[in-house]
Amino acid sequence: MNIAPFNTIGKEEEEAVLRVIRSGKLSGYVALKEGGGAEVSALEYEFGHCFGTMATAVNSATSGLLAACMAASVAPGHEVIVSPLTMSATFAVPAVLGAKIVFCDTEPDTFNMDVMKASSLITENTRAIIVPNMFGCPADLHFLRALCDSHNIIMIEDNAQSIMARENGVYAGTIGHMGVFSFNVHKHMQCGEGGMVVTADADLDTAIRWAMNHGEMRNGAFGLNLRMTEITAAIAREQLKKLPGIVKRRQEIGERFTDNVYKHHLDDLLAPQRVKQGKEPVYYAWAALNKEYDRSPWAMRVCNAQMLPFSNRYNCLIPDNGTVPIAFSTADRLFISETCAIDPTDEEIDEIFEKLASMTRTVT
Repeated sequence: MNIAPFNTIGKEEEEAVLRVIRSGKLSGYVALKEGGGAEVSALEYEFGHCFGTMATAVNSATSGLLAACMAASVAPGHEVIVSPLTMSATFAVPAVLGAKIVFCDTEPDTFNMDVMKASSLITENTRAIIVPNMFGCPADLHFLRALCDSHNIIMIEDNAQSIMARENGVYAGTIGHMGVFSFNVHKHMQCGEGGMVVTADADLDTAIRWAMNHGEMRNGAFGLNLRMTEITAAIAREQLKKLPGIVKRRQEIGERFTDNVYKHHLDDLLAPQRVKQGKEPVYYAWAALNKEYDRSPWAMRVCNAQMLPFSNRYNCLIPDNGTVPIAFSTADRLFISETCAIDPTDEEIDEIFEKLASMTRTVT
């Protein structure tokens, strides 16, 4: 099927780039100057106002995770609890800082960290828990925040996939001590590369800022160049204006995918990601478990034959030593449509599942 790609870059972003070019100021960061230029500063204010936090712009979500971990003083001798079912940067960043990574298994139906299991992994050396909100759906964030507070542990949300998702009405990314957002080309809000780190804690906000700007504003502190450019920020500002509409359409697409599973009686083959009560997902990707994985590789045979927009498996980039069996089983059985990359009409979604249902009856 020839489905249009997901693209929200338009005239507004073009004019924003030209505005920066005409100004001649591509970056506002200079030695010993706190804060970026006009576009970066405006983006930070607008994003923070939207989410009710302080916000620091960075050049990628990976850089954002690094700034957050540095702000949390993650260092050798510390342990950081992380889910293995996530993009590799989630656990690569604390590992680069010398921390021991402790992997926590996932729930079999939500694909998010099993926070009850996380509580059993905490030791006197645990410095932080990094929790990804997978495929646009929040983990059990309020419970995890209470757990971290009770143990004096820093909670960092890897919210790269879940901008504007909510748990009990509160935005994901704002429930932990720090939250990291991604503006990568495949995300709801995108500017090619870029990200944001948010917090409600003034001390952490200061630490994030020195971490991403060489540490020049804090005596004796180390930092790196994790800064956003003015052009990137200008594009991101226009995307932020469009974000509610973008998210609404992603939600409509994801919900229609799920409705079609049941409409075509495919629920004996596919189990869509469970959305717990109080969660409002935003469908960075639509994900389901392939129940037939052990008996027949029907799913990808069908999709390859009809050029349907699905893939199987997801990264779980650690040795399988038996400590996280659910995450490894889930990674092998996932059936995913990257709704972040495609923009199907309602009619095209219905056609996708009509073909899927027709072909599965043929091959099973």
